[in-house]
Amino acid sequence: MVWIVWKKRNKRIFQSKEEIRGFSKNNKLSFNIIWLSMVWIVWKKRNKRIFQSKEERLQVLGERVKLQSFWWLKSTYVTFDFDYQF
Repeated sequence: MVWIVWKKRNKRIFQSKEEIRGFSKNNKLSFNIIWLSMVWIVWKKRNKRIFQSKEERLQVLGERVKLQSFWWLKSTYVTFDFDYQF
């Protein structure tokens, strides 16, 4: 049951990723960075859960995605004008 829900959610994420055609090149790049950050953090959480038997709360997962996205956006855009409160 969980796999079906995840599969449906995954499909929805891919659909929304395809719907960004009207945006500028920088906006598409930013969206892709955030999307890849989310996938990367979820993958790392999955590995921790399976191989180390460690679980994290959903709120912690969300904060990790925000922080990772911030780091990757900051390294991509020299003039990135946002700040992340730790």
